[in-house]
Amino acid sequence: MGKPLIINKRVKISEKAQKKINKLSEYRENSIEFKLLTNIIFSIERLEKDETNLLDIKLIKGTKNKLLKEIRIKCPLNYRIFFTEINNNIHILDIREKKTDRFPQSYFDILLNMIKRILNAVLLILFIL
Repeated sequence: MGKPLIINKRVKISEKAQKKINKLSEYRENSIEFKLLTNIIFSIERLEKDETNLLDIKLIKGTKNKLLKEIRIKCPLNYRIFFTEINNNIHILDIREKKTDRFPQSYFDILLNMIKRILNAVLLILFIL
């Protein structure tokens, strides 16, 4: 996936999530997509400021998915921001439209592999130090 992009010291955005943000930023300011982008950015900023009481955050169900969380965005479109918190850092893994009742486990497996790579990098850094 490559090196994650960093908003600030605490929030890191994966390339996958950054691509979605870049795509939404191409729309005009009065479009639904641009309003969605604004909502996504505000949600990430609130998460970074620990204003989680202002967000609709849910844990992803399932024994394998314990580290995964989602921010639910329902207006103007149904979207999810998938993230995890590791070593006091917030990693935005993906931003995806909610089209069905459930995301398949295979999608969550991809996100879990991203988390494993992050954990391995953190462990490597701690081992080197």
